[in-house]
Amino acid sequence: VILMVKWSRNQLPESGDGKWFLALGGYINLGGKPKHPDAGFANAGEKAFFWTFTIFGLALVVTGLLLLFPGLFGTLSKNGALLALIIHICSAIILGAFSVVHIYMGAVMSEGGMENMLSGKCDENWAKQNHNLWYAKIQGQNK
Repeated sequence: VILMVKWSRNQLPESGDGKWFLALGGYINLGGKPKHPDAGFANAGEKAFFWTFTIFGLALVVTGLLLLFPGLFGTLSKNGALLALIIHICSAIILGAFSVVHIYMGAVMSEGGMENMLSGKCDENWAKQNHNLWYAKIQGQNK
């Protein structure tokens, strides 16, 4: 929850996010020279993963608590328990699917992404290519 709150300000929608989705993040090249769409600190796909994780993760926690401790928030009816179970299962499936796609995209499809994750450092050329708006902002702050 602390990380959700901490990172939420970097995950707000920006004007270029729609273009990022239209270009499929530059991951799928439909002819021509491959180019990553403009992106700030987090690209639109990362933002979608963050908000999916936040919303469905919180739903998973709340429904899990309801199912484990039915008297925690008052009396839980049979229908309420079944609804909580359905929400819990759907949230788990959605989070699992998004996690697999996110890990694959970040580790395999993003050249240099795995090295960034393992080292904890971002290569300057990688930042220019994948998060150009964020890189320009950082460069402006350093001058």
